[in-house]
Amino acid sequence: MCALSIFHFFADVLDKFWSLAGDIWPDVAQVAFVVLALWLVLRRFRYSAGMRLLLSSMAILILAWAISSALGLEILQNVIIAVGFFTLIILIVVYQPELRRSVSEAGNRGFLFFSENRQEVLEQLEETVRQLSAKRFGALIAMERGIDLDSHLETGVLMDSRFSTELLLTIFHPRTALHDGGMIVRDSRIRGAACVFPVSQKELLDRSIGLRHRAGIGITEESDAIAIVVSEETGSISLCHNGKLERDLEMDEFHKRLVELFKRGADDADEDGAPDSGSSTSRLIES
Repeated sequence: MCALSIFHFFADVLDKFWSLAGDIWPDVAQVAFVVLALWLVLRRFRYSAGMRLLLSSMAILILAWAISSALGLEILQNVIIAVGFFTLIILIVVYQPELRRSVSEAGNRGFLFFSENRQEVLEQLEETVRQLSAKRFGALIAMERGIDLDSHLETGVLMDSRFSTELLLTIFHPRTALHDGGMIVRDSRIRGAACVFPVSQKELLDRSIGLRHRAGIGITEESDAIAIVVSEETGSISLCHNGKLERDLEMDEFHKRLVELFKRGADDADEDGAPDSGSSTSRLIES
């Protein structure tokens, strides 16, 4: 009898839960849709100066409106709403060129991580690495993925430049001021150069590995970035990911591994597309 009562109790609770869920699920779906749309927009434009100013202004106005609402100051609430409206209009007018450029870039590359524009950047990257290797210009390039590298950007020279082979060859030329250190590429744009990356402290079997390669390993130990290293002494090409180093890659191997790492993620690429252990041109070095 007691067990039957407990069963009826839980059945009533479950029935009330499903009834409540049926009443509120349209509202939940609408809120989820709005949040998702806002997240996609903020994710795409979060690095622009206009977006940072807009977010800070909105935060201040929302806080002021909440305080005035709690105190029942209706006139002040109306003033805050009017100020917010005019602030939005002013920001759109002032940052119109930046907004137009951002919308244009978003339309070209879409909201997916691996898009047509990123494919174009990867092709430019391959050509750049080929020329860096041929000229024996030492280079260290960190391609940012999910985890931002803002703390490392602060150690170098901030930039906001379109990715191009000519610019990278200029930056990594041995006689330029920015050739030492690492470059950070985010959202198909160069965000910083001459950045200081953490040097990996783990023991490697090959003692000939220099600081540039250790820095490439180090930055991938702390983030999910992919680091590309070109040796100044030999012109050899290396890839670093997940704290691992793949050395002496030929251009076709470099292309294959780069696409795999960006399209499927480093973990899947390690399992499905790791270099052949018998290859004479590529070696995977771990601790």
